[in-house]
Amino acid sequence: MTEKKWREQAYVLFFIERKSINDISEEIGVSRQHISKYLKTYGLSYFKEKERRKEENKEKRKEYKEKWRRKNYEINYDVDSDTLRREHFEAVTVLSYEKFY
Repeated sequence: MTEKKWREQAYVLFFIERKSINDISEEIGVSRQHISKYLKTYGLSYFKEKERRKEENKEKRKEYKEKWRRKNYEINYDVDSDTLRREHFEAVTVLSYEKFY
């Protein structure tokens, strides 16, 4: 692949198709370092794109964490006074057993 051709392709894949440098490297067969160095020649637009991706990933991670918390820490039962009294009695029994034995 000619130098001009891979550069054009790297530009399209990074800025338009929004692929990662690793994916671009695998697809066009040029090292990540070469691609990164070339994309940095676009200056401010490259760094704005990197910052935009960072913020996007931050939001995705935040949403994922919230889903995970809801799934894993969700209480699936209704608490009434009898349930609360029973749980309290069991906790007191365990604590008093640990203290005296």
